[in-house]
Amino acid sequence: MKHRWTLHSSAEPSPALDSPPVAAFPKRLARVARHDAKVLRISARWLVTSREHHNYTYELTTLSRHHLAWFVSVVCDGPVRQVRGWLDEVESDQTLRRHIEQATAPAARRGLVDLAIGDSIASIGALERHVDLFLNDSDHSRTHEKREFDAVESKLAPGATLLTDNVTSTNVLAERTDRRFLAYRESPANHWYPGDGIGVAW
Repeated sequence: MKHRWTLHSSAEPSPALDSPPVAAFPKRLARVARHDAKVLRISARWLVTSREHHNYTYELTTLSRHHLAWFVSVVCDGPVRQVRGWLDEVESDQTLRRHIEQATAPAARRGLVDLAIGDSIASIGALERHVDLFLNDSDHSRTHEKREFDAVESKLAPGATLLTDNVTSTNVLAERTDRRFLAYRESPANHWYPGDGIGVAW
């Protein structure tokens, strides 16, 4: 026998359970209208004030920042108070911000990464050293994501960390590894974009 489960907040009755569909329609319509009106208002402001067309920038909600701190705390196995200090430092320490800007502006990635332009699978296969940290952020298809993680597996150093920014659309990293896995989904403040996420296996 198949069972259908309906989850809803215990704080108030669910209209779907307690009211006939027609009787509940005005209340449901009002909720949808309030939500959509807010999104449309934010979207209209963004259209006339922003020049962005990809890689959107936005602040996180306060709750999302708290969740991010806990996420990093678990992955790094450190106290959440310390992580919150790191986040606050990045935002409030102007001397640190100027130092990062001055140090990275002329660097052209020198000393940070080896830039390889070409097929990512071939580039991974050509690596001759171990990989400590790997981020999947190229072709966002499920198939290519899997191919990249398969290709890098034999190159990983002991204790390596794997990350993917496809976590809101695939479960490739979560399902293909015996490592611990955790995902974080951000919530932008005052932006029409619903936010992205990051998944990590370690």
